[in-house]
Amino acid sequence: HIVSSKNINHSKLKDHLAELEMWKDKPVIVACDMGQHSAAAGRELAAAGYSRVYRLAGGINGWKADGLPLVKS
Repeated sequence: HIVSSKNINHSKLKDHLAELEMWKDKPVIVACDMGQHSAAAGRELAAAGYSRVYRLAGGINGWKADGLPLVKS
């Protein structure tokens, strides 16, 4: 996952909304491997009241292709 990010599987996002509460009014960037699941996660966050949700264009694969750092958990 991206350095200093929170890695939450889309299927478990609802279970983690409480721990993300502090970022409800701050920019939240969602990403997945290719950008497919991040759109659904973004819609889920927006429906939960997150006002500044953005999707990482190109997903993690695009991030890697640009030579940007990743870490393993």
